[in-house]
Amino acid sequence: MQFLITGNTSDPDKATRMASLVMSLQRRGIAHSIEPDFAGFLHDKAGLPIDPALLTTDDTPADAIAMSIGGDGTFLRTARMATARHIPVIGVNMGRMGFLTDIEPATFEQATADIAAGGYHIEERAQLELSVDGPDGPRRATALNDIAVMKMDISAMVTIEVMVNGQFLSNYQCDGLILATSTGSTAYSLSVGGPIIMPQSMSMVLTPVAPHNLSLRPIVMPGGWTVQMAVKSRNRQFLVSVDGESMACDESDRLTIAKAKEAVRIVKLDSHPLFENLRSKLMLGIDGRTCR
Repeated sequence: MQFLITGNTSDPDKATRMASLVMSLQRRGIAHSIEPDFAGFLHDKAGLPIDPALLTTDDTPADAIAMSIGGDGTFLRTARMATARHIPVIGVNMGRMGFLTDIEPATFEQATADIAAGGYHIEERAQLELSVDGPDGPRRATALNDIAVMKMDISAMVTIEVMVNGQFLSNYQCDGLILATSTGSTAYSLSVGGPIIMPQSMSMVLTPVAPHNLSLRPIVMPGGWTVQMAVKSRNRQFLVSVDGESMACDESDRLTIAKAKEAVRIVKLDSHPLFENLRSKLMLGIDGRTCR
């Protein structure tokens, strides 16, 4: 087993802490390689020695596991790399919440020892594939968490016509629409009133953002369905965010969102159940009247 390590290079204040985690693997003889950009960042900001033999290359060992050191944004970026290499991914939380990450810095040594000893299982998480078809040609992107179609003009709503499996669903007058996977149901969708969906269900949820209609509510649908959207906007433009990375679109663009062919394989520790994550990171069920 070998870890392929990536990390957040935008927070120099955490470089020393992140470097100490990498050095912990070296000290204990756990096989690993480091993404060159991340290695350079840790060298410049924390003095981590760079061994050219430990830099990640295009070759992927069959037993490799991608390791993300950062927050959920870093994890999503690493998950794309891992899926392209056909290997699983695990995250170490150096961000604020790190809901997608199973390892905290304080438990890093025990967790990596457990993984090296086989104390983990793999969960497959569905992704969404976005197709944008317009005058400039097709654009494609995949999302593990969500795809958000949002207004660009801050002072005006957009109107989004939604078709599901070729059948008309509704016209949404709103600030935007989020289509989230079951994994992404605890992210942006949750913050605007969407439900928590167990990731094993492989469902997806369509959640409106600030709809101008009280009857428009989140809709949970099977993950294998296809959603198409056409957007009307006062300035003829709108934004599409794919796992937090935005692209500008025009009214002439047509969006098709469906289940991606390839799933993300996530390493889950046997000692880290989902409900514990919901309680500790999302404060599920925490009542200030009874908890001290």
